Amino acid sequence: DLATSELKKLAETPQDRLSALAAADPHAVNRRVVIPAETSLKAPVEVTVAGHNDEIACHHNVVVEIGNHAEVTVIVRHRGVAHLGENWTFRIGDGAQATVLFVQEWDDAAIHGAQVSFEIGRDATVRTAQASF
Repeated sequence: DLATSELKKLAETPQDRLSALAAADPHAVNRRVVIPAETSLKAPVEVTVAGHNDEIACHHNVVVEIGNHAEVTVIVRHRGVAHLGENWTFRIGDGAQATVLFVQEWDDAAIHGAQVSFEIGRDATVRTAQASF
């Protein structure tokens, strides 16, 4: 878990109402994923967000830090049912090569909104894609 005070130092400033609610929610789940510098991962790093309740709105904030000259693919999968507002901040180090994929596999009753932000270091390469099914 990531403390709210630490989150505010690492995450991008919210740009809309939903993102601001997620960042300010004292019950939000805050996470941090760190890929160390110089790391080259052959298999993707997979983060699954699974919803189990569509009656209560929930929020979460995730900071993904990819170190200098690291090579990684990050796959974020959303599944199940939820009313979810979230913030994703990707901090990409100098010279890093990152591919970030968001795969939406929500149930029909799900409601989801997110702010996705990137801070990209010098000479870094970032590729992104989103798919909804």
